[in-house]
Amino acid sequence: LAAALAFADDWHGAAEGRITVMLGPQAPDMLPRELLLEVKRAAARRGLMIHMHVAQGDREIDQMLKRYGQRTPAFLDAQGYLDEQLLAVHLTEATNKETALMARRGVRMVLCSGSIGIIDGIVPPAHAFRAAGGRVALGSDQASGNNCMNIFNEMKLTALFNKIKFRDPTVMPAWAVLRMATIEGAQAI
Repeated sequence: LAAALAFADDWHGAAEGRITVMLGPQAPDMLPRELLLEVKRAAARRGLMIHMHVAQGDREIDQMLKRYGQRTPAFLDAQGYLDEQLLAVHLTEATNKETALMARRGVRMVLCSGSIGIIDGIVPPAHAFRAAGGRVALGSDQASGNNCMNIFNEMKLTALFNKIKFRDPTVMPAWAVLRMATIEGAQAI
């Protein structure tokens, strides 16, 4: 954490404000509560966002239930994490109620359709998140998770997967997906 904070202090806002630094704990099940709270406090003091995988799979939810007796969104809510400072990646295991709560609280979502489609065969709840007023950015996750780093591929998969999931060709139209890859993605960060 000290090294990450030193990096953030040196680079956040550099290049005439063109460089944005976020703190990036991998996921809430991968570090102890005390460190999560320390990350939150440090990010708040520096005006940084936090980029973290949240409700990314049933394995994470299972670990959170075993450790804390709460699903990931409820745990993060109790720790003060559900606010505009959090850029939550995936949300594949978030319920509709949890998704709506996060969107209302100002959490922003990063959607990586290709990666989650390959890894878990799940369509993340971006449609519900947007319907609840949340901002969604498109991401590509990592090459080992989605076999490429192509944002155009992510746009196509996002539109296609959601049309299939909802059996509705009007869901996630091209203009909306393009906005997530550009304008809304920029707004999310």
